[in-house]
Amino acid sequence: MPFIFQVLGEYVIEILEVLERQINEITISNYQKFVAEKFKFVAENGKANCKLLECLVQK
Repeated sequence: MPFIFQVLGEYVIEILEVLERQINEITISNYQKFVAEKFKFVAENGKANCKLLECLVQK
């Protein structure tokens, strides 16, 4: 999962299209767990990443 967040700023449209097709309750749960465990890593990768994560956590 970390690679998704690290490159997010480079290929936003393509990544969002893939995520839209792949996200389900299991993947949302996995992302929530990752963010909770690695929030500092996520925060260091930019505000745009955090905004996406907030959307994922709210779903």
